[in-house]
Amino acid sequence: MSKAVKTAVGHIGADQPTLPAARRLPSSLRTQITAVIALMAFLPNLVITVVASPSLPILPLAVWMGLVALLSGMIAWLLSGLLLRPLIRLRAEVEQADFGAPWPDDPTEIVALRGAFSGLLGRLGTEQARRNAFMATLVHDLKTPLIATGHLVHSLTHFDLSADEKAEISDHLLTENRRLLSLVSQMADAHRFERDDVRLDPQATDLRSLLVRVAGRLEQAAAERYLRLMVVGAGQAVVDAAVLERAVTNLTDNALRYAHSEVVLAVVPQAWKSATTAQD
Repeated sequence: MSKAVKTAVGHIGADQPTLPAARRLPSSLRTQITAVIALMAFLPNLVITVVASPSLPILPLAVWMGLVALLSGMIAWLLSGLLLRPLIRLRAEVEQADFGAPWPDDPTEIVALRGAFSGLLGRLGTEQARRNAFMATLVHDLKTPLIATGHLVHSLTHFDLSADEKAEISDHLLTENRRLLSLVSQMADAHRFERDDVRLDPQATDLRSLLVRVAGRLEQAAAERYLRLMVVGAGQAVVDAAVLERAVTNLTDNALRYAHSEVVLAVVPQAWKSATTAQD
């Protein structure tokens, strides 16, 4: 079990409210079971002894009943340990966040409780993995428009550009700014991903235009690595354009890191399939 899940299990126990002192149980469950078993063993012996020997002197009677009480307590303590052994074993496994197969002597209730804890740890692990994946994707998505914006600002400040070129770069800056705002909005709504409440907005999309936008955004990064970034093919599909564009941007950014000569963004007619290929 992962460290993150173990930490989460620890937090579950740490976050439980503490009962006021007046409402706390005075003893452990084992002590209570021991007391019940001991009384059930001692009281019949007391009644039988008093009824059978009413004239027995007080001192011998007290000594005898003291021995019976001691023996009853010892037997009760051993029996309570045997009864609670599956629960004590389960507690140790919960503390270690490490569940194995049920033990042969586990009663039905302990088997059910073990299954409930295993399900809880599984859900915690899934939520933690989903959160980590979401944050990793979000960081990557934020980095791409920030790099593109830096290149555009560099072009505005270091090159002698015409009015049309400046207007075009300004449009690109506004586009990247909108992408950043969209990503920040997704960060604010990250709890939706944890609840499996992600909603897509599929619409008819020109895939070539989408790839052209991705290529334009990463063109400067490709030039810095002396790579050719090309778009080929054409087609349409019903997709969530924003989500698909982020995914293709991430794939293309990764391809640019490892390509040797060129990266091709292709739309191929297999139902629809957008392919990102890094060429040697």
